[in-house]
Amino acid sequence: MHGKGLLRVFVDKVLQCFAKVKKYNLMENVEYKKFVVKNYTKSELAQCYGIHPTTLIRWMKPIICTLEEIGYTKTAKYLTSKQVEVIIEHLGTP
Repeated sequence: MHGKGLLRVFVDKVLQCFAKVKKYNLMENVEYKKFVVKNYTKSELAQCYGIHPTTLIRWMKPIICTLEEIGYTKTAKYLTSKQVEVIIEHLGTP
């Protein structure tokens, strides 16, 4: 087989494995690293999500009013733990 054929076989095998994991809920017993809710800079929180800080800010736009109600400002250096909780509720756990 050529490179593309081998890649296709590999992708098919990976997809079959994921289907088995989903079917048998094999992921239930996997323990994920715990995310600590605390004060973060925007850069630190973005790093937790594996994204650039400007991307985090863009993702926060739908909840900006809620964040502003609990003290968020564009110029704030730190996000409070409550603001981080709101962001996690919106984006999911990093």
